[in-house]
Amino acid sequence: MTNTFDIRTLTDADIDAILEIDESAFGSDISREYFEEYNRPNWDLDRFIGAFDPALDGELVGVAASYAMDMTFPGAGIHPVAGVTWVGVRPGQQRRGILTALMRHQLDDLHERSAEAVALLTASESAIYSRYGYGPAIDRVRMEGLAGKAFRPGVLVEPVRQVGRAVAMPAVRELYEQLAATTTGFLQRPDSVWHSLLSDHELDRDGATKLLFGIHPQGFVAYRVKQEWGDRAPASQLFVQDICATTPVAWASLWRHVLDYPLISDVAYRRGWLDDPLPDLLLDSRSVRRNVTDHVWARLVDLDRAVPLRTYRVPASVVVGVTDGFCPWNAGTWRLDLDTDGGTAVRTDEAAQVTMDTTDLAAAFLGGQRLHRLVTAGRVRGDAATIETLALALSTPCAPWTPEGF
Repeated sequence: MTNTFDIRTLTDADIDAILEIDESAFGSDISREYFEEYNRPNWDLDRFIGAFDPALDGELVGVAASYAMDMTFPGAGIHPVAGVTWVGVRPGQQRRGILTALMRHQLDDLHERSAEAVALLTASESAIYSRYGYGPAIDRVRMEGLAGKAFRPGVLVEPVRQVGRAVAMPAVRELYEQLAATTTGFLQRPDSVWHSLLSDHELDRDGATKLLFGIHPQGFVAYRVKQEWGDRAPASQLFVQDICATTPVAWASLWRHVLDYPLISDVAYRRGWLDDPLPDLLLDSRSVRRNVTDHVWARLVDLDRAVPLRTYRVPASVVVGVTDGFCPWNAGTWRLDLDTDGGTAVRTDEAAQVTMDTTDLAAAFLGGQRLHRLVTAGRVRGDAATIETLALALSTPCAPWTPEGF
């Protein structure tokens, strides 16, 4: 069945309908007071689009938006990206092509305006967005472990000072900016993002304390404590909200601070880094449970504009055949000339040495997915030596990390 929807930019008059769709699609309950303080300041309604169904008297049946964000790419270049967000379809209207129409309009618009060359999103379901050319580019790790576990001999730790929000925030922001400037996947955080990310609203506390802050000269940790008492002993949990450090000693000191927190039986961090040093600091590495899952998905809106945004680990000149069923302007054969100071992508009539879909190139683009893993899965094919060179060029010394959602 073919459906036609009117796609247009949304306005203030549509806010109630936007919130209604989000609440019903995701099972949430956003008070208007909460929205106005923590969500609305991040919105630019010029970047919100809606699908209106003429057959339903012009009812708003789907929404998609993007934030204007800045991310650190491999090589420490900070570039604009489109952070796709607030995507939802009204229940009862799914499987009618509404989401596809919204994605079509959004990507066409970015391409036609030569706006952000890379789009990002955090997916509610992992099976949805690959059909639109998004690949899982940055993983996250949920870490949970028993408090108080010993570090291996020789780990150096220094004092961490617990302070209140007012004292902590200047140091927290300065330390984050230092790390964000050099860490692939980090996003710049304007005032409105800091306010919402470190919210102490009752909805964000989920029965836990207000945010507590541990400060080290080279790092910080923000966390909450949820107090629960068993029959004979405390069973309280400590939830890490945000942790950043610029030196190995700071990492060890911050983790020691939360693992040694009084009356805590378990410590959890839901947006951990794939290369977080915690398991390697512990004498018993199994005492921390790790669950790895996808987090940030990337879409190369325009291949030729995206490739120059990063540097590459080793020089490589590779002819790549790219399939792109949703953004046909990217499909074809490209010569990728990659180097330690940047790269270019130029169309060519040469025979492809490597073939892949745009989803797989996007997945590997930030260094988060190993190209050889995609080869093993049969998703990337071609000359083995050329793939080896391309894989090394796309790799990064450490995994990228985005310690927040959007």
